[in-house]
Amino acid sequence: MLPILICDPSKEFVLQASRTLKERISSKGLDARIVRVSLSSGAILGHLAESRDVHYALVNLMFQDVSVQVREGNRNSYLVFSAEHDAQIQQAFDGLLRPSGIHIKPVRTKEIADLFESAYADYLLLDTDNDCLSVSFGAQMHRLRYKDILYFEAAEKKLFAVTRAQRIGFYGTLDEIGRNLPVERFLRVHKGFIANLGRIREVDWHGMLVRFSERDAIPMSRSCKGAVRAALDCETADLSEETSRLSDSVASGGQTDRIRDGG
Repeated sequence: MLPILICDPSKEFVLQASRTLKERISSKGLDARIVRVSLSSGAILGHLAESRDVHYALVNLMFQDVSVQVREGNRNSYLVFSAEHDAQIQQAFDGLLRPSGIHIKPVRTKEIADLFESAYADYLLLDTDNDCLSVSFGAQMHRLRYKDILYFEAAEKKLFAVTRAQRIGFYGTLDEIGRNLPVERFLRVHKGFIANLGRIREVDWHGMLVRFSERDAIPMSRSCKGAVRAALDCETADLSEETSRLSDSVASGGQTDRIRDGG
């Protein structure tokens, strides 16, 4: 999964970019997800301090600290600048930041979506060795792509990695496997289950179920409910917090689309 970061002081641009990218991801079935949205650098820097994954980062030129951290965190990340006027273009290409593109405001929706899809196509060509999980059971070794895994289940004194087509058993604990999984992609939703956030189709908040398809569903514990909601709605939550801090007139919750929230 390609995680997406959006950092710009304009809430209007952040909303435009968030909605545009979510629509393109959904319509094309891309393995990507917005993981952080902010009107300032703090939350983004905190996320980057804990992650060395390849990111697609849409960052305003004024946030040079974020840009540097994106590039230092993973040299393969896609750094795209947003700017207020043409005079800032030279600044974008100074130094060693190597941007993948630049959006001069106002930006057409199609330009935002097309540049992202171009970066995504390049991302698919990257070495996938770090995008797989290797598990062994006896003499058998399995290599599973993260994007194919629906969830992990602890049962029968073993762990099971469940995909659309397979249920592969191996020895270990959920705590052990959880420490080796990318935190942006997987989340403990129950004492016996870890879910792939990118494969969740919907959440039944009343029935306490996480669904991956009509026939694939796992239970969600009440103690994990808040973490699940926060993970799926992280970009909405980040944006609501930032905008409410800037203006009392911004209504909380109703300004952005909710993500997979059936409640």
